[in-house]
Amino acid sequence: MLEVFAQALLERETLDREAIEMLERGEMLPPLEVPEEEPLAASAAAAAPAPVPVPERSPPPLGLPGGEGPLPGAAPGVHADDEDEPLT
Repeated sequence: MLEVFAQALLERETLDREAIEMLERGEMLPPLEVPEEEPLAASAAAAAPAPVPVPERSPPPLGLPGGEGPLPGAAPGVHADDEDEPLT
């Protein structure tokens, strides 16, 4: 059974739920639909990338509020040596 799944995945790369159920029942999967190829000149013209506009530079982001001063200290009543006591 595992070899059947492996072969189907090699051919199709993905299996949907219906395909997995078909393989579990021992049924063959329908042939893959291969899209018709366009002439090379038409597909090359369609595949030509459009020019990408270059965005204007935005101003640098503003700092966070309160970022200019010193860092805040510990909350009142909380000390680093109070390890055994629960924080309130």
